[in-house]
Amino acid sequence: MHPQMYKFRISAVAAVLICGAGCRDAAGPFDLASANSSISHSTGARDLDSQLGQVAHAIALAMRRPEVRAHVRNSMRASPWTEHKLELLEYLESPAGKHLLRAAAAGADVTPAAFLDNVRQLPALDFYAPFREARIRWRGGAEVLVGATSDIKRNSLVAYRTDGTAVVLQQTDGIPAQPLLIIHLAEAKGLRDRPQAEVAGDAIQDFGDGEISIMNIDGGDTDIPTCDEAGGCGPDYQNGSPPAADTTFIDAVQQHGWGDGWGGSSEIEFRGKLMDSANGVLAEGRRRITGIYKEVVYYPHVRLMAAELPATGSYRIEIQVWETDVWDDDFEGKRDFFYADRGQPLPINNGEEFRHNGVDKAAATFLELDWFL
Repeated sequence: MHPQMYKFRISAVAAVLICGAGCRDAAGPFDLASANSSISHSTGARDLDSQLGQVAHAIALAMRRPEVRAHVRNSMRASPWTEHKLELLEYLESPAGKHLLRAAAAGADVTPAAFLDNVRQLPALDFYAPFREARIRWRGGAEVLVGATSDIKRNSLVAYRTDGTAVVLQQTDGIPAQPLLIIHLAEAKGLRDRPQAEVAGDAIQDFGDGEISIMNIDGGDTDIPTCDEAGGCGPDYQNGSPPAADTTFIDAVQQHGWGDGWGGSSEIEFRGKLMDSANGVLAEGRRRITGIYKEVVYYPHVRLMAAELPATGSYRIEIQVWETDVWDDDFEGKRDFFYADRGQPLPINNGEEFRHNGVDKAAATFLELDWFL
């Protein structure tokens, strides 16, 4: 079969296994588009979803083989990026990915070269376990699911078992009971802060592995010396000479009540403005922290911005929170912080309401700023 002419062969999928919590069997011949019919999206998006589903199906069939599952687990474990992501095409073209490539091609009933050629026609894709629970508990077993989507915010996700049968997962059901590997449009990646040791292990992620990555977006204040760099005086500014500039740090972050859908953790960008009543904006800064998993408190102590401030004045910091994606950025709210607020985790609400333990709450990012005057 000519590599430019083939289409993946996906067999009709039947509901033959018992599905764990958070998923529903797809009975009979499976139609990816109809599974997502509750979401309005363009013909192009449906076509892309169909192609991604074919790749996911082939990879799920490849994962029937224990040696393939072991290679995938080990490669994800070795990944330095947030969420232990692999870029799918790069991985399939690498020596470490040859086992998955051959088995996936066999599952699609095509040659490895033809399978690779079709993946090359797709946008850049991430391949990883989006949920921390799966990264920690999956030991390379056959219970794994493989899903794909062009929109991680969509409520439903089609995923495949290693025998090729399909299930439909729903975000409203929470984290799937079975470990999930997902394929979706690649996002900007960051190296994990304080990653686990580069040693062999049974799981993708160990307890204590660094999860977040901190990115400097604008580069505007990277050369300003701070208390940490010039005096070594620490986050509480108790034992050292004064910093060369009045500096604002992001000390603690917690995301509550909203997440990044099937993408697992979020890529949150903080856009800050240091302002006073007389002179307006004195400094600005942007930092993106990726790998933020909801309800977990992180302590990045990352510099946001710095400025030499007059001895007297009334100052405030405006913080905007954006959840960034390769396809769109979502504004999640803003608030003002004042010097009296330093050391207090204050919520920045995105305006959406949700119920938690039977109580109405607002989805929010709790942010603690530490700043010197």
